[in-house]
Amino acid sequence: MRTRYETSNDVRNEKIALDILLDYLGTGYSWDKGGKRKGLDATLYKDSKPYCLIEVKTRNPKFFRLAQTDGYLIAKQKWNKLLALDARLVVYWLGNDVYALRPSKIKEVIFKQGGRTKQTRDKWDVEQVALIPWEHFKLIRKKEQG
Repeated sequence: MRTRYETSNDVRNEKIALDILLDYLGTGYSWDKGGKRKGLDATLYKDSKPYCLIEVKTRNPKFFRLAQTDGYLIAKQKWNKLLALDARLVVYWLGNDVYALRPSKIKEVIFKQGGRTKQTRDKWDVEQVALIPWEHFKLIRKKEQG
């Protein structure tokens, strides 16, 4: 079984992204990390009833342009899980913008070998990945200019 690398900062960033998503969705929505999440990060509730599962990815903003031009990279195994569960993917560009998508609505995904090819942590870092064309992501919140 693969080691989990989630840190307290990861959990804090998930909370930031999920709270931004709630602001976008408006009243009637809530989230929590309890319940049957099937290996994803949170459950989204609408009017106190489970609505969908959510996977949150926090990314370094220096890779934003790469995602825009080459596509957003996620493990194929995770992509397939999102599809099977009709879950949502939320991407938080650390300290910046938040985007989301519903994987079950996307058809033009490219699969290839990739992943964390530099500074690998374990044998699972290089694996089959999905490249999602960036135009499918919806902007949830742009960083306030201040």
